[in-house]
Amino acid sequence: MTTKLKGKAHILGNDIFVDIILPDSEIDCDSPLFQRSAVKADRATIAQIEAGDFLLAGVNFGICHESCPGSKIEATVAYLKELKLGCLVAASFSRMFYRAAVNGGLPLIESREAFRLVKPHEEIEIDLLKGEIFCKSGVVNGQPLPEPLWRIIESGGLVGYVKRAGGR
Repeated sequence: MTTKLKGKAHILGNDIFVDIILPDSEIDCDSPLFQRSAVKADRATIAQIEAGDFLLAGVNFGICHESCPGSKIEATVAYLKELKLGCLVAASFSRMFYRAAVNGGLPLIESREAFRLVKPHEEIEIDLLKGEIFCKSGVVNGQPLPEPLWRIIESGGLVGYVKRAGGR
């Protein structure tokens, strides 16, 4: 896997629920959690992603409402991989989403500044090993994955990692 990636940035907001990402997911419009005008904009942004693009967001990416099963988080990771997302960058991730992304082989970086400094559709470069994001504003530092987690992502996910290590 290449550790330096180039692509177009797509920007989402804060508090991104997995229901917003999945195209066929039903959203309870009466829920106060979804009483944001940004939901339609977030869905439109996801629909614009092309192979190799990056998705940047603020805090709380990949959260679920109370009744959200863990399988929905895994389906969201699988969907983002299906879109061939180059890397996911957010100020913070839900713990369940973070682990599901690593297990699913989806590259991700935590960066508080990227969400504010990178402009929509800007061409950027990401160094996955260093956690650096190169944009028009300069170099934005992020938190790279720890080496053991990077090895899982590099293997395409936990299943690939276990197979590579000689497991079945």
